[in-house]
Amino acid sequence: MTAAPTVRPIAEADRDACRPLRAGYDAFRDRAGPPAIRQTLWTRFLEPDEPEAVLATSVSACIGAPFEARPLGHRAQRGA
Repeated sequence: MTAAPTVRPIAEADRDACRPLRAGYDAFRDRAGPPAIRQTLWTRFLEPDEPEAVLATSVSACIGAPFEARPLGHRAQRGA
């Protein structure tokens, strides 16, 4: 029997587990931005004044993250 995924707030400690998922996503979309962009995105996921970022996990693997679920969008579009 497969364990049901868990959805929880993302944390700094999740970064390494999410790298393979992000690499696969970038390869599928045929787009891999500079590391600085990925760093900025990850930093925004953790900021309390940004929309809440959640992570889906199964056992010890990252199986879904906010960069797949919905874009954060530009701060100016949200009035931030």
